[in-house]
Amino acid sequence: MEKELGEPKERKIKVLVADDEESMSVFVGKKLLEEKMVLPTVIVGSAEKALEEIGKGGFTHVITDGFRGDWKKVAQAAQEKGIDITVLSGDEDVKEEVLKEKDIRFISKPMRLEQIREIFEERQCS
Repeated sequence: MEKELGEPKERKIKVLVADDEESMSVFVGKKLLEEKMVLPTVIVGSAEKALEEIGKGGFTHVITDGFRGDWKKVAQAAQEKGIDITVLSGDEDVKEEVLKEKDIRFISKPMRLEQIREIFEERQCS
């Protein structure tokens, strides 16, 4: 069956959520991205696993827990592959670090669904 005119194109978005706090991963990855926004999402609980997944390829967005140590390596690996990066943190020092970087978005914890939705509306990946 052919698509009718006016139907939206399929989005080719694939999101990696990397957060060592399980409750945050479940909230962002499962509740917001998979259930509410119906986006394909892979969830990992460590920077090491995030680096492995980024190495496999196919992601358009990475939403990560922080920006220090191994988490900074996750952001750098994503940037090298041209993946959009969003850092979630309640730490003001992390916010200041991220805001100095080019092309990395920062969202303060706790976040709202609208803030997560904006990531995909502002950075179209179709």
